[in-house]
Amino acid sequence: MNEVTPIDSTKFWSPSQGDTFKQFYNYCEQVEGLQQKDIDIIKANAKKILERCINPTSNDKSVARTNLHIGDVQSGKTLTMTAAIALAHDNGFLVTTVLSGTKTILKDQNESRIESILQKIDQDKDKFYFNKGDQSQLETQVEKLKRKPKSGVPNKMIVSIILKQKDNIEVLIEQFEKLKINERSFGSLILDDEADQASLNTMLRREGQKSPTYSYINSLINTHSISTTFVQVTATASALFCIPADDPLSPLYVSLSERSEKYIGLHTYFGDEEKINFFVKDISEDDIPEAGENDSKPPDALINALNYFIVAVCIAKFYKLKTPYTFLCHPDSSKLEHKRYRDWIQYHFDDLNDLLYKDEAQLIATIGFKEIIEEILDSTGFPKLIEWSDIQNQLIKVIDNAPIISIINDDHKVSDLKTFWSQSNVHVIVGAMSIERGFTVEGLMVTYLSRSPGRNADNIQQRARFCGYKDPKDPEKRLLKLSRLWLDSENLDFFRSSIVTENSIRHGLEPHINYEKPYFKGGFAMIVKKPFRPTRTNIHDVLNTDGIFGWFYPRSSQYLSADEREKNKYLCNEIIKKFNFESQAHKQWRCTSTNSLTIGDLKELLKEYVFHDDDKNHANMLTSALRNNLTQFEDEQEILTCLRVPLLKNTKTLKLNGYIDEPYNAGIRFPKNPKTGERLRSYSMPRINNMDRGYYPPIKKGPMEWIDDKKMVNEKGITLHLNLVRFSLKNLRDYDHSIEADRKLNSYFEKSHSPTFIIHVKFPDLKNWRFFSQ
Repeated sequence: MNEVTPIDSTKFWSPSQGDTFKQFYNYCEQVEGLQQKDIDIIKANAKKILERCINPTSNDKSVARTNLHIGDVQSGKTLTMTAAIALAHDNGFLVTTVLSGTKTILKDQNESRIESILQKIDQDKDKFYFNKGDQSQLETQVEKLKRKPKSGVPNKMIVSIILKQKDNIEVLIEQFEKLKINERSFGSLILDDEADQASLNTMLRREGQKSPTYSYINSLINTHSISTTFVQVTATASALFCIPADDPLSPLYVSLSERSEKYIGLHTYFGDEEKINFFVKDISEDDIPEAGENDSKPPDALINALNYFIVAVCIAKFYKLKTPYTFLCHPDSSKLEHKRYRDWIQYHFDDLNDLLYKDEAQLIATIGFKEIIEEILDSTGFPKLIEWSDIQNQLIKVIDNAPIISIINDDHKVSDLKTFWSQSNVHVIVGAMSIERGFTVEGLMVTYLSRSPGRNADNIQQRARFCGYKDPKDPEKRLLKLSRLWLDSENLDFFRSSIVTENSIRHGLEPHINYEKPYFKGGFAMIVKKPFRPTRTNIHDVLNTDGIFGWFYPRSSQYLSADEREKNKYLCNEIIKKFNFESQAHKQWRCTSTNSLTIGDLKELLKEYVFHDDDKNHANMLTSALRNNLTQFEDEQEILTCLRVPLLKNTKTLKLNGYIDEPYNAGIRFPKNPKTGERLRSYSMPRINNMDRGYYPPIKKGPMEWIDDKKMVNEKGITLHLNLVRFSLKNLRDYDHSIEADRKLNSYFEKSHSPTFIIHVKFPDLKNWRFFSQ
């Protein structure tokens, strides 16, 4: 792993809040109806973004810098970007460019939102000029930037909101080049929404080649002013931690978005088995038709999901919960499949409509109204029995006024989102990529996701359109309680595991968040479950991939200082004093043991235990695995702890305190060529690969009396071994003073080498988890 020299975080400057940000604050309070806590989070996020940018009022005329701000899926990143623009205006930034995704639908969604908010906080039209492509108007605005307004208020900021596509970027480059903006020294801000998508060099592995959008983005940065900060904004940042460190788009500083307690994320739906059982319904493997398969029968799970949606909409309408109510169907990437599913959904509503006019009782039975509403009552406590008849009346209205069923993909584009959502309060949407990254599904109530997830974790996570915010004026969270996810086992497995991936990134960044490139610091890794990987492979070189396989133990403790060895010995002795280690609790185990230690105690031990630098990466994996709950055990969970002890000489009896007088002797040797037996003249310091006693007597030499140390485990839980070890050099006769590595190795053992405690840790099953880093 590449280490980056830390810098003093006091180099961050403090943006001041002026009139523009105050107007934005008022907008959040009065128009958005946000509470103080939530506005403070937006304000904190904007400050984090701006304080890491180049200060336009300082004498530091740094070259352009790239930073990264990490939010959550559908967590209000657009509002955060708007807040950053408002704060930037108060602090002398005069040009802002927003790259608003790769699809027109996203540009329309974000442009209208950002521009609308900025216009509302600029009633006098003296804060922002929106660049719509008119070169003469833009030239006038740029000329005005040369003058310092007498009124003392900041100049108008030039705001360009464009689609992240080659042609659009090229037009803006040409505009700015003509006006020589890159010769100006004022502050510029470029906000790249969904920065891990399309912006990166997808031709990295083709020597000397660069992908078009990547090249144009770099040119765009160069056409902005001298003090330009390129700010990447995304919820799925893995790709940005994988690109080469010297890439211009490799972020220098990283900031983490604070989370509102109202945010509904993956933890809400997949945090534990109870939540999964409440929110998630299963799509069985044999209920997913093959793409293109001529099968006129829709999946049973799809019909069940639609029927649930109908009843949930009736309940929501009865309680007058915030509209719209939306069913999202994400079955496959194929457009033909979109049409097939859309037809199935239409046929189902047509059949229900026919029943409405023929036999209402049969309609109610077909939908399963009574069973569904009973299930909702049992799990949520509402609706009350006396309300059922009124809700049933809503059912007739919902069927009579069938929802609008829409396909959204490249062949069926939405030209006007505002009109689209205003056409009905009940929507069914079928699609794939066009409704993934960045697209806000208004009022999403039911998700049906059976699309094969693929392997790239960042792409799959963007399908979590069910994350976000429900109605803030619904204190009983009834909309959330009505929401459901129909998922197949692969997608369920991914979303459950992605909580770990998400947390591992945040936990790995937090200790070094004020340093340059914190993702290159020790302890950072992206933990991803097999068969998934962090991101697509065409944007990065080979990554370091590691894991925790079998037992973990430090293999370079022989190179710790005497003080460090003593500290580890002290820590383990304190455990031995505190907890009751039973005398030979297990037959054939050469140890005393206790079940009194907990995972919480193990975490504290790992926090204090001293690891040599060569062991720190693996130790950090262990800590990260515990912190991110890969084991699915709580801190109170007891663990098996064994204190390895020797035997009394010439007996079959354990020498209970013998570990003090007779520690395990681990020998290190001056290395030789295994084929020729000749001494190696250059080598890395040897690590110890085995500190375990095997079966005794050895297999084939008589009946087993004592098992292998590695077999002293709790198969269903975590096991900790304490092993007092003394290290020594075994082949001193082979020492060669002329070999530099020999002199270095010998220096560790010139003085008496005191024993120290080695910890061995075994998790029940982590072989399916991989740790990725550069």
